[in-house]
Amino acid sequence: MPEGGGASADEHDLGGGFSVFLSAGATALDHDENKFELGYDAAVPQVTAGFDYRFNRWLVAGLAFNYYNASGDYNGGGRFNTDSYGGIAFASIQPVDNAFADITLGYAYNDYYRTRRAFIKNTSVSTPTQTARGGTDGDQLSTTLLLGYDIPIDNITFGPRAGISYSREWVSNYRENGTSGLALRYSGMDDETLQTSLGGAASMAISTSYGVVVPQLSAQWVHDYAIGGRNVNARYVDDPTGSEFKFKREQTARNFAIVDVGISASLPHDIQPFANFTTMQGNTNFTSYGGVLGVRIGFGS
Repeated sequence: MPEGGGASADEHDLGGGFSVFLSAGATALDHDENKFELGYDAAVPQVTAGFDYRFNRWLVAGLAFNYYNASGDYNGGGRFNTDSYGGIAFASIQPVDNAFADITLGYAYNDYYRTRRAFIKNTSVSTPTQTARGGTDGDQLSTTLLLGYDIPIDNITFGPRAGISYSREWVSNYRENGTSGLALRYSGMDDETLQTSLGGAASMAISTSYGVVVPQLSAQWVHDYAIGGRNVNARYVDDPTGSEFKFKREQTARNFAIVDVGISASLPHDIQPFANFTTMQGNTNFTSYGGVLGVRIGFGS
């Protein structure tokens, strides 16, 4: 799924005062099928709005609010839908010239719904395919730290980036319904993710008659430490014995790359439109492609 706050590297020299920003976009997500998880294709539209304030030369802080909807179809039948509503507090600190630290702290409320094909199959008999459906919700906390250093040469700026991110989600118990004998009751889940990233970014400032245009490129290699649990506890709703069994979740992709290509412009009246394209590659479970359009408007110091 798409991540991050509002204190991005290309905002470090935008001047003082109060600013607001708005962006909207979508991501296409392709999940490969494996022996633990079904394959699926999903679309994830999202919108983010927020504001920030430059307190002085070295500190910008603000709040952003985000909504996304992840809706997809499982290979062979069934579908899912997730609505996520979140808020992010962020700060960008520039302790010395050209060096920065971006910090975010976020919370999201997630609402899940799923339908799936349900049947029992063995070597002698198979039950007819039926439909099981159910939903639940969850709370998610996340935090990120991104460190960087920019090296300017004429109108080109480039430099290294290193980051760390952590998130934890609490998913409530839920039960399915709508199928005879095959509906499941799932225990709640407490999941964690810890990732580090290493990469770089580059941009070029091009002066024009109407403002400054800045094409940008960044790439990072992400390592996931796979600290989250892989088991989900479940039992049949209609089982009078209440016998519990475990589902194993797919193994976490330990390494993958994220590449971002974008362009922004600084126009008169402190108006800054921007566009970004992002893709995730090398992940053994997912491939994604996404784009965002937005605008940032400053109101001076």
